[in-house]
Amino acid sequence: MKSLEMKPEEILFTKFDGTPDLFYEVVWDELDCPENYKNRIPSLIDLMAHGEPYHRLLACIMLTSWGNTAGFQTLIEWATYPDKTPWQGEAVLHDPITDADSAFEKLAEAIGTSYNGLESQEISSLRESAVKALLKLFSTVFFDSTLSFAICRGKYELLPNIIEDIYAAIDKSFEVFDRQDKPKINLQMQVASLLGTLEGFDEPTIVNYAKKLVKNFPDDRQTLFELVLVLGGCKNTEALALLEDLYQKNTGLEEHILKAIARFKNKEV
Repeated sequence: MKSLEMKPEEILFTKFDGTPDLFYEVVWDELDCPENYKNRIPSLIDLMAHGEPYHRLLACIMLTSWGNTAGFQTLIEWATYPDKTPWQGEAVLHDPITDADSAFEKLAEAIGTSYNGLESQEISSLRESAVKALLKLFSTVFFDSTLSFAICRGKYELLPNIIEDIYAAIDKSFEVFDRQDKPKINLQMQVASLLGTLEGFDEPTIVNYAKKLVKNFPDDRQTLFELVLVLGGCKNTEALALLEDLYQKNTGLEEHILKAIARFKNKEV
């Protein structure tokens, strides 16, 4: 069957030989052997532009994961104009735990996945633009830890060019906290995760904002757990002091905190 004659389900959920499979199995199969899927690219681009919202989103995720320029360009457009996305007003992907709209989280994941493909200067530039566009949405959109993980995949390439965008995303999030708004997402955990991208670049900022998170959300176990992981990767002695302080607070994370302290000191408990 010619690729341009394929139905959306065939484009998204079959391997190159027509064998039905899970969406992400198809994604990774192409990354193992791109030549097998080059004839499918035109159909994916067409589906991304003209299909149903669900199919358009999946097509963009697939193309972006494969390092396709059209996928990145569409992601950037959607992130720049989130009120004009195909799924606006009716989510087509949901996080299985929180039921949050996970469209942009999955697009962030696709950016991280794209590091498994062939690199080029064009893709590197588009990846940077895509991350910057998503960071502008950070305080209002569900990302969980996924955007932070995507940034860390290309940390030393990306950080020098996006660090100011990270600062802006964190500051905007704290503006939300200061207004005592109640976001529909666990924004404080997202901020804790994003702080981890600054390890090795700006650890004083990590500690500064970590202290604020601990003060504002002393009982949010998920946020505290994320902070423990981040602080354990730091070399700043103030990070160690904060870990030791957390250990005294009866958070229920004592075992994890001890492991983080040991990681900090580069020895096992």
